[in-house]
Amino acid sequence: MADGRVGVGTSVWDMLVFQKAYAVALETHRVVHSFPKHEQYELASQLRRSSKSICANLAEGRARQQGSTAEFRRFALIALGSADESALWCKFAKDLGYLTTNSLSI
Repeated sequence: MADGRVGVGTSVWDMLVFQKAYAVALETHRVVHSFPKHEQYELASQLRRSSKSICANLAEGRARQQGSTAEFRRFALIALGSADESALWCKFAKDLGYLTTNSLSI
């Protein structure tokens, strides 16, 4: 469906929420490269993984849907948890001075 709702025959790429999550994950990858070297395997890594997890769970939930929305709902809730985790890591990064309010352009 072109309106971003999940329906039979809808690709995950047609979902507005997936498109936005994917854009956030790409921008996150770009931004965290500016973090200090000692954070590349800690905070930056956590932020990269949690942002990609949002997309991955939406894609997996869509693939498992097969006519029932129960599986999609389950994976959407997991994606929501990953979004909250990403928000937490962003707050850490901002409080440590690695991110500004304008760092993410989306």
